[in-house]
Amino acid sequence: MFDDSSHHIWGPPDLPSYLKNVYDLKPIVGTPSDEEIIGIHAVIRVANKVADVQGIGDPKLLPQLLEYLFEVQMAKYQSRYLGAMFPESFTYTPPSLPVHVEVRLESITGAPSDEEIGKVHEATRSYQQFANADAKSTHKTTLISFVFDLKTFSSVVI
Repeated sequence: MFDDSSHHIWGPPDLPSYLKNVYDLKPIVGTPSDEEIIGIHAVIRVANKVADVQGIGDPKLLPQLLEYLFEVQMAKYQSRYLGAMFPESFTYTPPSLPVHVEVRLESITGAPSDEEIGKVHEATRSYQQFANADAKSTHKTTLISFVFDLKTFSSVVI
């Protein structure tokens, strides 16, 4: 039927101490939590900022972190949607957004249109203008996860 992720373990790459201080990534057993995904995003943001700093940045680490994030997001997606009997009738509910984000997202049933995906990207860009204050931003991470879910569904259906 579908792959049960409850028995899988996703291991993160080894992190230098300065990234462990941002969020100490541990192996994830089963379906990843929102907090674990938020932590991965926080580590990626800092790793991205220092990627080109000589003596600190590791050019291999960022791709490893991005691959780890993809695997974890896929596991989360599969736990939510892969068992759906009729995925084309599944409804994707957007996350709540802070009031300063003027873009209003609505639930999407079935395969999202390019316009609907564009609107989610617009909301993400709008939020990013104000997001620098919080390195572990829940809103930004849930928006990114929402985009991931929509794009994954689109690639499966189309």
